[in-house]
Amino acid sequence: METNNSGRDQVVRVTVACGILATLAVCLRFVARLRSKATFGADDWWMAASLIPSYCMLAVGSIMITSGKGGQHADTLTESQMATFLKTLDASLITYTLTITMVKISILLLYRRIFTTPSFKRATTVVGIACISWLIAALFCLAFQCHTDAERYNADSIFSNQCIDLKAYWAATTGSNMALDLVILCMPLYMVWNLKLATHQKIWLSGTFALGTLVCVAGLMRIITIKLVKGGDLTYTVVTCYMWSQVEPTMAIVCACLTTLPPLFAGLHNFLPSLSWTSRRTASSSSAKNNGRRSDLGIDPESDQKIEKRPMRWPSERRKSDMELSGFEQLANAGMQGGISFLEIAESERTEHSLQEDGASTTARAKSEESFV
Repeated sequence: METNNSGRDQVVRVTVACGILATLAVCLRFVARLRSKATFGADDWWMAASLIPSYCMLAVGSIMITSGKGGQHADTLTESQMATFLKTLDASLITYTLTITMVKISILLLYRRIFTTPSFKRATTVVGIACISWLIAALFCLAFQCHTDAERYNADSIFSNQCIDLKAYWAATTGSNMALDLVILCMPLYMVWNLKLATHQKIWLSGTFALGTLVCVAGLMRIITIKLVKGGDLTYTVVTCYMWSQVEPTMAIVCACLTTLPPLFAGLHNFLPSLSWTSRRTASSSSAKNNGRRSDLGIDPESDQKIEKRPMRWPSERRKSDMELSGFEQLANAGMQGGISFLEIAESERTEHSLQEDGASTTARAKSEESFV
């Protein structure tokens, strides 16, 4: 009989890769916190704790392939081997739901550290309750999927009317999980686009939070591969679906940790050209081009200097480009919340300067009108 040796080997390789990536991401997260001298929060500890069920899932996958003979045709397995396979399959589903839920809670706790608006915190509480409810529902259905435990670990009963439709259960849990992922992804976008920041800064922050779309892609692949599973030959056809079941929570851990890693690259700008120098060079070159165009049109470029100009809204030592550069450095060195707060303060200061200048010009105009009268 044919054996899915390539699938078995892929499961082993994916298991090792997922374990390394998840561990590396969490370790780098803690290193970034130490480098930025930021305090460890509940979100960090929840993320570290999520490695426990993740490791258990990877270990269960290894047992499924070795002792449970995953990747071989069902009619080549003994009754005890099939029972071992079904038990490891149940255990993998339990560890999968636990890992996914713990990562979601960690992300919501991170949101609460970054955005301190009371209404947003209430929203994170509601979504957190939805995530816990999803976990309870998924575990409840798994615990009572069959009438008896004997039927639960019997290959002839698992896809009969004595048990729930296992493929429908997998698709329902994955689909509802993706819906929660999309909600969590959209939550910070509303807050970011309501900040008083430049458009490119909002795009940068939105892209940072939108890294979680990779998790949705992995979940979608899991749903697609569920259709390949056949009840009559579960051990042979479930291998591909199980690999995506390992990839999805690992991607969730990695993407959730990526948003906390900017402090590790805080010194990268030392090896790159200065943003402020580049912006000044671009501005000077564009000014020269404009002067050339004005000369071609018969307009004296020096005539603009005869016109009284309004004072600059920013002191010369704090140009707008320099403020943006400082904002991004703050994002890298002090973490996401400090950077957002810094950029909001800078924007409010700019608005305050503008209002002061407008008020000063209005007062001067009024005085000149009074003297004229």
